[in-house]
Amino acid sequence: MEKIEIKTEKIKKLLDGLSYNLDRLSFETFDSTFPVIARNMRDLHKEKNEILSEFGQEVFFKYSPELLNRAKQIEEKFDSIVRIFSNEEKRLEKELSGVISRKKITNYLRY
Repeated sequence: MEKIEIKTEKIKKLLDGLSYNLDRLSFETFDSTFPVIARNMRDLHKEKNEILSEFGQEVFFKYSPELLNRAKQIEEKFDSIVRIFSNEEKRLEKELSGVISRKKITNYLRY
């Protein structure tokens, strides 16, 4: 069981790092923070698959049930961030549409 302890600790550290980086993610830090988040997600996926293939899902969740709670919290953070970025995209789309409409009206009034 020592091997599963090492792997679950690694997953805990990756989850902590992912949570930290999600908290730091903003429009200003997106370009530098998102690649780190993506790398953390790939590493987490790899570690999870290794544990599941070696020990099975039942042993993994029985041995470390708090990881599921942490993963759900991170999923909620992702959902919140996606919502924020989607709302900003919609706002910018409306603003751009208004600018384009004003430009068309201005061009029309010139003729």
